Amino acid sequence: MSSFCSAFQTSKQTRRGRHRIFTDEQRKDRNRTAQAAFRAKKMEYYAGLESTVDDLQRTVSLLREGESRWNTVLKEKETEVADLRREVTRLKSMLVRIVDGQSEQPTQSPPVEIQDLFPPTPPASTSDSTDDDLETLLSSLDTPMELSAKPCDLQFDQLLHTMTDAPSDTIQETLALASGVFRIYLVCR
Repeated sequence: MSSFCSAFQTSKQTRRGRHRIFTDEQRKDRNRTAQAAFRAKKMEYYAGLESTVDDLQRTVSLLREGESRWNTVLKEKETEVADLRREVTRLKSMLVRIVDGQSEQPTQSPPVEIQDLFPPTPPASTSDSTDDDLETLLSSLDTPMELSAKPCDLQFDQLLHTMTDAPSDTIQETLALASGVFRIYLVCR
């Protein structure tokens, strides 16, 4: 029995912490099973990554489509803003020409009331000069305002008298623009 104990102790000392030894066939089966499990886990991980890539590619394509749509809308709005700025500049220059034409020529009939078309603005200074009034009017055009579109009676000869130095196409543009914004009644006498 002592020989058995000594053999057990020597085998225990040499194989400390090791698992029991399998036969070659058992070891091959365990390796095959472990490799199959590893391959299955790896394939599952790859499939998850591929689905994530597909989702991200779909998201990227949707974002690109949205970006192209928004770029188109942005370009349209930039064009619209540029057109509106040109229109405001054109209207300011027409207004300056109209006011200059009124101040240079004596009027026989009462002038057109601009206060009816625009809300009153606070006076910039106490002087009654035309330049100050013009600057006040132009500065009020730069600020946002609500226009009251009430009908006003304009006499046709008043319109012609205020725009005698303007070309006829400018008069037609002014009347077309004014009739689009306000309802103007032309009274011929």
